[in-house]
Amino acid sequence: FSLLLLLRTCLYVLLLHAPSLQAAPPVFTHEASSDGLAFTLDRNAREPVISYRIIDHMLGGEVDRPRLQVFADGRVHLHRPVFMKAAGDHELQLTAAELNTLVTGITRSRLIDFNHQNVTDAKRYSMLSRLPQRTHRHKSDSVTTVVEVRLPAFRASRQGSVVQNFTRVFRYTDIEYEARQFTEIAELVSAASAVKTLRALESRTHSEGRRLKQ
Repeated sequence: FSLLLLLRTCLYVLLLHAPSLQAAPPVFTHEASSDGLAFTLDRNAREPVISYRIIDHMLGGEVDRPRLQVFADGRVHLHRPVFMKAAGDHELQLTAAELNTLVTGITRSRLIDFNHQNVTDAKRYSMLSRLPQRTHRHKSDSVTTVVEVRLPAFRASRQGSVVQNFTRVFRYTDIEYEARQFTEIAELVSAASAVKTLRALESRTHSEGRRLKQ
């Protein structure tokens, strides 16, 4: 009788803790409780969830470019070409919480629904309203920021519909510089803030991540 009771107790403990013993499911769904934003991540996906790169127009041609890639399993890959001081490849592993925070922040930013025409019109209006007090200064060494977001499914809000195979490509020249010049344009500032987050992740990956062999 005591042996049977012991077996039953062991079986109960195993069933009770079964979820913690199983491997994490390949497809993970995150849903924010406040505004209804939701997305899925496929940990087995080969394509990155977020890609970030800078195109320096002074270089020209099809040269190797620095790039940051964030994958759904939390892996962050940083590549810096040989012409950069800190050249090489580095990898960093984000926790599940860090990955969710990053993806949530990027998808909540205006990178996702950025409207170039609206921003252009707002800039024009802002520049006209400043005259003759202040004018927009030209920046000679321009760089273009490109951010790509790929998700198996995405919903922007509770009222919105779920978009399968969600993909967005954000491209803007001198985004952070212009955000400092036009602080009153919320759409521009929000997008620049998201880019700043990716730049910070790039720096962290270089300083904390492991260097890959060439």
